[in-house]
Amino acid sequence: MPEPCHPDDLACSRFVQPPSTPTSSLPKPSQARRFGLSYIVLSIVAAALLTANATILQAMSSDLQTQKRQAQEASKPAEIELTAVTAPSCQNCFNLISLLGSLSANEKVKVVKTETVDYASAAGASIVKQYNLERAPAFIIKGETDKFLTAVPTVKSYGVLQDGDFVGKNTPAPYVETATGKVRGEFQVTYITEKQCAECYDPTVNRQALGQLGMRPTSETTVDRADPDGQKLVKQYSLTTTPTVILTGDLAAYVNFDQVWKNVGTAEPDGAYVFRSGQALMGTYYDLVTKKAIAPKNDETNTNTSTP
Repeated sequence: MPEPCHPDDLACSRFVQPPSTPTSSLPKPSQARRFGLSYIVLSIVAAALLTANATILQAMSSDLQTQKRQAQEASKPAEIELTAVTAPSCQNCFNLISLLGSLSANEKVKVVKTETVDYASAAGASIVKQYNLERAPAFIIKGETDKFLTAVPTVKSYGVLQDGDFVGKNTPAPYVETATGKVRGEFQVTYITEKQCAECYDPTVNRQALGQLGMRPTSETTVDRADPDGQKLVKQYSLTTTPTVILTGDLAAYVNFDQVWKNVGTAEPDGAYVFRSGQALMGTYYDLVTKKAIAPKNDETNTNTSTP
């Protein structure tokens, strides 16, 4: 039998087992797996956060660029094309050229093309049919219409959007009915003064009030109550106060005029409109029954005697 090797014998060292490491100092297999999974999860989360941050930064940059482009675009004037549909035969009709001229002069608007067409011409008839225009003058605006209406919102009252074009089909009277060629909205004003009453208001100031309603008389006449024509009107309309105003003509063409007038006057059977109850709002007026000048209630002098 071979002799047992001595521990100091190098030849025997390969047969000697090294002292074993305590198992408690090494990670268990389940712990190692947990550590590895945690590292992988953290890596995935970090990568996702980096990707999300990059996406957010890219989106913010894109939004800033979009806002910058929008601001630059908004600062530019709206580019439009103007077509004026006119009624040359109507000398008293609404001044369309003046309106379109003011649009062209607006720094927020750039007119790249203009065209003027008579509604009664072949080209005009085609436009009247295409946009269903019931009156002339009218106008058509093409191009950056939304931007234009934002820049000049007051124009909206003149019409409507139709297939992307703005159609100015609600121009004020006087105008021509495209179907009949009849002129609508022409009217006359007669101002009746009271020369015996120096403190009485001037009836021609009503011209301004009419203008605020978009009404421009075709003709104006001034007569005094004591003149033959004035006396005739006093009798015809049973006037009891002066100064006053009488309107005659096609006033039905003016939208809501009747509603406004009923607060200040009367509509007569012959179609005339007589200014009556609104006189107290104008200033001192003359009472033909009492033969006295009536001052406004807020005036220190309520009545003054005057020679008829």
